Amino acid sequence: MNKQVIKKIFFCDFDETFFPNDLNLEKSGVYELGAYIKKNAREKNFLFGIVSGSRFGSILEKINTNHIFLPNFISSDLGTELYLLNDQKYHLDEDYNSDNKKRFNIQHIFDMVEDFNNSHSNLIQIQSDKFQSSNKVSYYLRHSENFSNHELALKSIAKKLSIKVSITKCNPMAGDPEGFYDVDFIPLGSGKDFIVKYIKNKYNGHPYTIAFGDSFNDFDMFSVVDEAYLVANSHPDAIDVGRSFKNIKILENEYCIGILDIVRRKL
Repeated sequence: MNKQVIKKIFFCDFDETFFPNDLNLEKSGVYELGAYIKKNAREKNFLFGIVSGSRFGSILEKINTNHIFLPNFISSDLGTELYLLNDQKYHLDEDYNSDNKKRFNIQHIFDMVEDFNNSHSNLIQIQSDKFQSSNKVSYYLRHSENFSNHELALKSIAKKLSIKVSITKCNPMAGDPEGFYDVDFIPLGSGKDFIVKYIKNKYNGHPYTIAFGDSFNDFDMFSVVDEAYLVANSHPDAIDVGRSFKNIKILENEYCIGILDIVRRKL
């Protein structure tokens, strides 16, 4: 993958950014984006990849079922796993954050979150199995008047376990419950921001980086790229916050229609 001199790398969230859950794919622009990338990738020396909170199997199933083009890489489970495309097949990058992942103990997280719940009237609830993995434990935290204190308590759990926790406002457009926050415990050295840094460091030419997203869990990724874009269908609260960042712009179009506008312009 890194033999070619890469000038630009595009990092794209999956659900509700690249892939619409309630919109006809034909109207989303994903097939037009795929055709453009296939036609220009080798000549233009760029990569286009997915960075998502979803599981790898779920992402790949949606891509294959709908005959969508294969991105150059897929980072799943909130930037804790990385799969690289080679000869039309994806291979797990075993080197990515391997030491920290070995120290990630799911049972210790369960135990400490249970203690938190016993002291805070069961404010936090485990998400369904489809959002869990060997390197990510995900909960929903109900918003309350003492949210700041609860956030500090969960961050304290992560610190004690020498892991990382991401706490971001849920996106109901992606199927999340209204009025809740995503709480994701992951290994240190993982996350959407670390994926960007890791892939960028695989190339000696200091590639220019551009990211696309739709919600608050994309902001870590946005913080480490040269340019960041929220698609027009993003969560309204994310758009409001995004306007306060210099490197974040709001696209005029939704999903891959907006993404393709930028890809064409940047190449």
